[in-house]
Amino acid sequence: MTRRTYERDAVFIEKACDLEDLVKDKRADWRANPSKAARRQRRYKKRLMNELFKYSEWEKNMKNSLMWFRYDLRIEDNEAFFDACDKKICLPVFILDEGYLKLKTTGVFHLNFLKNSLIDLDNRLNENFNTRLSFYSGNTIEILQYLINKHNIEEIYSNRIFKGNYFKILDKNIDVLLKQKAVEWNQKNQFGIQLDKRIRGKWSSDWNKFVTSPLSKKIVDKNFLVDDVGELVFKTTNSNGQIGGESNACINLNSFLKERHKGYSKKMSSPLTAENSCSRLSPHISFGTISIRSIVHRVEKYIDKK
Repeated sequence: MTRRTYERDAVFIEKACDLEDLVKDKRADWRANPSKAARRQRRYKKRLMNELFKYSEWEKNMKNSLMWFRYDLRIEDNEAFFDACDKKICLPVFILDEGYLKLKTTGVFHLNFLKNSLIDLDNRLNENFNTRLSFYSGNTIEILQYLINKHNIEEIYSNRIFKGNYFKILDKNIDVLLKQKAVEWNQKNQFGIQLDKRIRGKWSSDWNKFVTSPLSKKIVDKNFLVDDVGELVFKTTNSNGQIGGESNACINLNSFLKERHKGYSKKMSSPLTAENSCSRLSPHISFGTISIRSIVHRVEKYIDKK
């Protein structure tokens, strides 16, 4: 039987012929005469067009936001990404900062892990939301200024990072730029670190409250900006380090909970057994391909089952 037509189907209309394809009369053969069937078709087409106009007005009034992925290269439990998509048209972006590449602390392992993580993130964005990660390389401040002007960005979302003096100075300069541009910068605290009015006696309890709090909501309403930036390109060399990416973080956590955690306290003390018994999640936590909160939730769920 032909599927019923719903007003919410208006979102599937991209060209005029789509309207004809969408408006189907499941009771066409039951109508008293062809004129009644034709009236029904006109009525439903009008409803769909009215809904489409409403949707267009709503979309026109939405703000353009930029999701600036930094050390939070994941989709799941990413509050900044959820808020960037919530009732906004979002542009997902990663910027490979030229200054980061010159730091003594940036090595082959970091770049390989980062590249794997970005490829995985791009694939997951495409699979889940039919959008892509916009990749830029160069001067972060200049790139942000370019994107703000190009896409009329009103809000930027990211997760606060704690990576030494270079990024501390960079973020201060970015804050100055965004205030000049009247762009709101929403930074989320993905690690539950006390930032303001720190009370030493509450560190532990506050952190426990954070890691046991609910994960961020799943992204349902999604509208993304299209950018004409090129593919992910930056040079790396081969290494035997871990493979980055949210998908691999989940695989490591699953295998650790399933088998590798057994005898952890003893095996971690020996160089012969530590390689297999460790969680292998440290670089994933550092690059944000999995959240600490997700790990704690999974571990508690595993313990409850036992």
